[in-house]
Amino acid sequence: MKIDETFEGVNRLWQEISVIVLIHAVAVALAMYAHLIPIRTVSEGIGAFTTLPELTTVRANLQRIGLDLPFVVITGIIVYIVLFQKFSEAAVGIAVFRLSHSEPALWRAGKCFDELRQLVQFFEGYTVSTELTDLEVTLGLAVTQYAKDYKEHHRQLVDARLAMAALWARYYAGFCFLAFASILFIAAHHPTARSLILPGGLFLAALFIRCGWETQIENAVLGRLRFAIDCATISGAKRKDERITPEREAEWDGARSKYKANRPDTGNAGQSERPSRLELELAASLVMLPPPGLPYEHFWVLHFVRQLRPFKNAGSLALVRNERFRDWLHEAFGIEDFCSDAGRDPAEWLTYRIAWPDPAPDRRILARLLRTNAWGRIGRWLAPQLLLVDRPEKYWNRRTDIGNPDFLRNKSLRKWLVRIGRP
Repeated sequence: MKIDETFEGVNRLWQEISVIVLIHAVAVALAMYAHLIPIRTVSEGIGAFTTLPELTTVRANLQRIGLDLPFVVITGIIVYIVLFQKFSEAAVGIAVFRLSHSEPALWRAGKCFDELRQLVQFFEGYTVSTELTDLEVTLGLAVTQYAKDYKEHHRQLVDARLAMAALWARYYAGFCFLAFASILFIAAHHPTARSLILPGGLFLAALFIRCGWETQIENAVLGRLRFAIDCATISGAKRKDERITPEREAEWDGARSKYKANRPDTGNAGQSERPSRLELELAASLVMLPPPGLPYEHFWVLHFVRQLRPFKNAGSLALVRNERFRDWLHEAFGIEDFCSDAGRDPAEWLTYRIAWPDPAPDRRILARLLRTNAWGRIGRWLAPQLLLVDRPEKYWNRRTDIGNPDFLRNKSLRKWLVRIGRP
């Protein structure tokens, strides 16, 4: 065990040194191209450094006090590495450059309906509800339960991705710190137009590195879902019976007749199955509207990079717009049209929430500003396909006069059922 820990410590130190060396090599190359460091001066300085008489004098003075030049140099490098790490962490603490993600937001953007539906069916005893935050807790319990038994599978799907994401994060922090430091240096000593190549190149490298981090995070998030489902399948977890129980049959009588009347005649009665209430609740959670411009809840560079044709398949959780998801629900469950109005039937209310989604819960000041009508007009005019995940009218023209005050006062379906005394 101690040998493994020693190897891990050496590997971690080697990664830190290699990260710093590569980052500084890129910074020096950009500085040379920006004429901040003349190439001739660098080549001449390296050749003359070893012949400096002052270097011999410094070493002799260090030896008089019981030190030596290699020891001082190594100590200085260690101190610099530590300070570089601390300042790098402070640089990425700025909100615009902070690395953060939300697992439910990634599920919502990528519409992980099939994986989450299986998660609910496998772990019905753990699942409180189909709210994405509750499913995140359920997933955490499932991963914790099976990670000890299937270590290698968990390492391949999750741990390896998270380790690569941590490495990308260190690169990102270093580039951001050097970019800020170069701006201060240029503003104080060399304020020219060409010198801006250095911070611009460093920020561009940081964005490229951030795309690598986001790719690994998407793979890890999807890997956690697949790991839990694979392990539940292997361990023989019982699937939930998808048929409606007799106790709930009366609840769906009205909805069944409406769906049968509107279902297209495909010639195969078993081709489309009627959705259960849990599936409709899950679909309503997945189509909730994030703030315009933040489809992944946080600033996600990979979302914008995927708009370019060569990178459209980058990552593993590309944005699936709500319109396409509704079309898939129509094909999968045979629902001809979603409710344009909601009555007292729970199924109609859920289909109404799918047709006119609720805003995703987000109390940040930025989210509130992005949901204003002014920004909505800009988003609808500028790039609705890029900034919005649904049609513009779904954001600002959602109907509230559905004729039932119980729906307005209680966003939770279960609270409403308890309020009216339904089972």
